[in-house]
Amino acid sequence: MRSELGLGPGDDPNSMFHVGQVVKCRVTGSSPASRHVNLSLQMRPVRISEDDMVKLGSIVSGVVEGLTSSAVVINVNSKAHLKGMIFNEHLADHHERAALLKSILKPGYKFDQLLVLVQGLVFLAWLFKLL
Repeated sequence: MRSELGLGPGDDPNSMFHVGQVVKCRVTGSSPASRHVNLSLQMRPVRISEDDMVKLGSIVSGVVEGLTSSAVVINVNSKAHLKGMIFNEHLADHHERAALLKSILKPGYKFDQLLVLVQGLVFLAWLFKLL
């Protein structure tokens, strides 16, 4: 996520980093099931009050900020202005449906019901069929 790169608004990541560059980073989390490791170039974590954090298992809303090949990046509607990710495997029960949904998603799309899967990292799932 852009906030973990330490870039300001309008900064171009391509002009700040190059292939083969060695950088210091901090591991912020991992998901063995999806084989993802989350890293941050921010050496100190951003302090968010406990009251502003979204809780594991809670239902939140959010707006699509962008799409990557493996996930949908979401601006979570919370006091802390958190960003979250919905990995492709959490968009739908079937790969074909997830691919179809992702093909029509655009920045600005609003999700009303997202399930928080991992607290602190704000991994989300769109569980419209369960809610």
